[in-house]
Amino acid sequence: MRKQRTHSRNRSPCKACQAAKRKCDQGRPQCSRCRQHNLPCEPSVQARWRIETLQNTRVQAIPGQSTLRFDSPVPSRSENLPHDKDKGTNSCGTMDERVQPDTFHVGAGRENEALCLDDGTSLAGLHDSDLSVSLSDPTPPFNGFPWPSFGREGLPTLLFPGFSCDESNSDIPGSPFTLSGLGTGNAPADGSIIPEILRETEGCNRPSQTHDSAEVGGSSSLSSTLRLVIDSTGSPELDNSNCEAYFSSLWQFFVGQIAPSITPFGSHQDNPFFRFLVPDAQRSPPLLTAVLYLSQIIMTRVRGAPFRVEAGILEDQATRVQQKIEDDDAFCALTSGEQLTDQTARTLLKLSTVLVFCMAFLAKQDATMLILHLEHAATLCQELFRELAEDEGFLYLAKLLGFMQISLLFSTHASSVNGPDYLSAALEFHDRHSDALREIDGCVDHQDHFRDLDMFSGLSASMASIMYTLGTLLKRKAAGQGRTQALDGDYLKGFESDVDGLEARLRRHLALINKRQKLGSSNTFEKPDRVSLTQCLNSFNEALFWSAWTIFSTNLRPDSSFLHHGIADSSERILDACAEIPAKSGMASLILFPLVTGGVSTKKKVYHEFVLNRLKGLENCGLTDTEGLCEELKAWWNSERSSSNETALVLSKFIF
Repeated sequence: MRKQRTHSRNRSPCKACQAAKRKCDQGRPQCSRCRQHNLPCEPSVQARWRIETLQNTRVQAIPGQSTLRFDSPVPSRSENLPHDKDKGTNSCGTMDERVQPDTFHVGAGRENEALCLDDGTSLAGLHDSDLSVSLSDPTPPFNGFPWPSFGREGLPTLLFPGFSCDESNSDIPGSPFTLSGLGTGNAPADGSIIPEILRETEGCNRPSQTHDSAEVGGSSSLSSTLRLVIDSTGSPELDNSNCEAYFSSLWQFFVGQIAPSITPFGSHQDNPFFRFLVPDAQRSPPLLTAVLYLSQIIMTRVRGAPFRVEAGILEDQATRVQQKIEDDDAFCALTSGEQLTDQTARTLLKLSTVLVFCMAFLAKQDATMLILHLEHAATLCQELFRELAEDEGFLYLAKLLGFMQISLLFSTHASSVNGPDYLSAALEFHDRHSDALREIDGCVDHQDHFRDLDMFSGLSASMASIMYTLGTLLKRKAAGQGRTQALDGDYLKGFESDVDGLEARLRRHLALINKRQKLGSSNTFEKPDRVSLTQCLNSFNEALFWSAWTIFSTNLRPDSSFLHHGIADSSERILDACAEIPAKSGMASLILFPLVTGGVSTKKKVYHEFVLNRLKGLENCGLTDTEGLCEELKAWWNSERSSSNETALVLSKFIF
């Protein structure tokens, strides 16, 4: 029997008392310390008393009226950038220290409920007749792991997850910006598309939701910045009212659809895009121009036609911003009239702008501009690591840069990636038991293998490092094929040593995954009705592991005994892990890379149909053209696979 402690200790404080390391009297609905200091009394992970209070308050509310406020998902932010040198506190503090949300007060109980996902359908027992997609005859036997060359330029078309525009497929809680009307179609040539977009945007603002002056799309700072962007175009024939309405619709689309869908955070207040990027874009004309440019590219592809003359004007303005990207003076002036005198602040704002442009080039499939801007972003990131190595407002940008670098490692348009492993550097000391993850999910399932999860990318820290190493080795192998052994004996030894090291890491994960799988199959516990967020992220990383294992075994160890010791079914294990994530969950867009990896490497029609159905269910609303991807996958399955140039083919496809 467990021995009782001889002393008592408060183990369920609110977030403010927990951050200040003060005792919390657990007053309801607000503790005495928060009431005295006028602080928001938000529940911490352990504060079940506060969660129950909020739930009871919601139940006891008058019918037809909501006592919980679902305002803008964007919390207020101080006018200074997140790295104020005048403050003596650590810039990487808690949420309460860094950002004080004014209007976003959602009970943790409600968040847990909203982010619990429906259970997915297992592939076990599926037959060809169970799936609606018709395919041709089975493909030739699997021989190695060649990848097809997708896209006109060979640039990865899946560099980022797809974003679902269907409200039924969205798990974003309390977002007032879901543009359900944005379907695929042709835009009218007479320019009536702008009022139509505004009607769709207005229809997404629920009557029960209130918005204050800090509301996205309605704040005074955003309106002023929009007017500065319009005035800087210098087009006399431009209708300012129509242009402002069009730009506002693009902003709403970014905040309501793109920003919540890029990360597992969704519309949670801890989403770094809401905490840092959105407030900065509302005050900086260059950054706002980049955001609108990204949103326009995605919107144009969804609609199937360009939007009037305003689209061309915005593209010209984005080009002018790119030409001045190295000029510090372009990032000094803010909408409020103040000047950014701190060099670090200007560099951070410049890095944000460059990375948003990189995302736009990914969606536009512009390989040349993507590589150019990523190299510039790497230079800025290396400089900022000297000053802001512990700043959350910078680290999420480092993760985003590392995410795109890993993607580029699996593309034919770069013989190498000129930059260190920024993603692993940003994840190395991150909290293995993230407060944000536990507050959204409620707990961490210790039956899961991957627990060092990052909420921004959804990646395990160990898998992020493995994927960077794997991509680097593939590039080195391709570059070293033209070398002579006489001159490069040391190079070959070093390469083989790195391959052995990666194999050891993969086998370590393989042993632990198999062990946990056996323990899980021996348990007689009932399977839960709903799949938690951590379970979805664990399944995503497990699918990613099997993808890395398959690529490694067929390209770096093709002549070894890998395929004779339980690796032949690795492609099926990829898709089995993908099937654990519900198709209609917000996490479904994360599995694009393992989904395509498993689909390319398997020869079973049932898995081909599963891949196509999952891709079609993602809706063509993100950086990925899923409709075109499905057609190219079908063409690949119907073609003969070449075993003579498998390395060149494997480098022609993306990673995430």
